[in-house]
Amino acid sequence: MKPSRAIPVATAAALSAVAASFAPAATLYWDTNGAVAGAATSGTANGAWLGNFWSTAGDGTATPGAYASGSDVHFSADTDTTRAAVTLSTADVTAGSITFEEGSTTVSGTKNLTVGFDGITVASGASAVISTGLNLNTGGTTYVTLSAASNKSATLTLAANGTTSYASPMVIRGTKLGQGTGNGYTNVLFSKPTMVGSGPVASTSSEPSSRSGSNMRPSDRSAESSSATQSTPGARSMADTAEESHAK
Repeated sequence: MKPSRAIPVATAAALSAVAASFAPAATLYWDTNGAVAGAATSGTANGAWLGNFWSTAGDGTATPGAYASGSDVHFSADTDTTRAAVTLSTADVTAGSITFEEGSTTVSGTKNLTVGFDGITVASGASAVISTGLNLNTGGTTYVTLSAASNKSATLTLAANGTTSYASPMVIRGTKLGQGTGNGYTNVLFSKPTMVGSGPVASTSSEPSSRSGSNMRPSDRSAESSSATQSTPGARSMADTAEESHAK
């Protein structure tokens, strides 16, 4: 009989750490109306990021609980939210990615928000304002993606009281990015944030889809958003705006 070979404790601990580092991030949905369908009350879904407002069910029917650091987060569960005010005032938080799916969402507060390399997505028909400190220092290319159907727009605003920092390349991509306003267009607005970064900023743009964002599944939104491949003068000017803010 061959003698058994036990795995040294240190080796086992190292393997466990490696396994944990490859564990998939949780997917959480902003949900302020409890364990019933939807996320809002009369269209409004306000609350604290670190409150018990996170559901594991995309339709909002799971009982909301506490936030898990590093999660991929969606604003909001189901499709009934028209406006959400999310406060970040008790501690810094980290998200693997953020997707603003519908309505108008504002994330504000005195603490900092760190987002992984999957970045920030604003779906067709949605708008978002981030006025906390925003950290995109992820060690890889970070994407900011906006998708607008021909009958909807998408806008992300980085507001004045936050510092946006990044050490890796940041790519801003969208449908008719920076070429105008209204249906079919997307915009990233730099409302006097402090840009601190060592990585380049690039922009790409694509033509709008005729599909309505409100009827699209998340997988459809991702596929549409990723179609941005060609640079445009309007998109380039938005990258210049970021770089000018960085230089100040």
